[in-house]
Amino acid sequence: MVWKPTKADRKSHPDLPTDACIHGRLIVTQVQPSDDTAPFLLCLFTTLEDDRKEIVNLYGQRWNVETDIGTLKAELHLDQLSCKTTQMVDKEIEIAMLSYNLVRAVIYQAAQKAGIAPPALQFH
Repeated sequence: MVWKPTKADRKSHPDLPTDACIHGRLIVTQVQPSDDTAPFLLCLFTTLEDDRKEIVNLYGQRWNVETDIGTLKAELHLDQLSCKTTQMVDKEIEIAMLSYNLVRAVIYQAAQKAGIAPPALQFH
């Protein structure tokens, strides 16, 4: 399958070459979320040539990363930084990330001991 930019894509990205396109494939599969909510149909466009099960698995891992980023912004209030200089903003983000990674490491170890998936444990 070939993806080509729409008029809207071209309007918001005027530097796209006229022959811009991406060759890939569409994977459609039903997935069961790990939180036991209802299964849903997942549609993925990918340029990866790996086995479709591996690609769906990678997407599931990516979802965990997206969840962690949302947690960073919400729980650590990184959506509103308080520093005024670039250097201090860098430090504020680094300290928040170090703190978060320490907490996530503890959560990961606790989840392994309890035999559950790490996202099942919440950061509060």
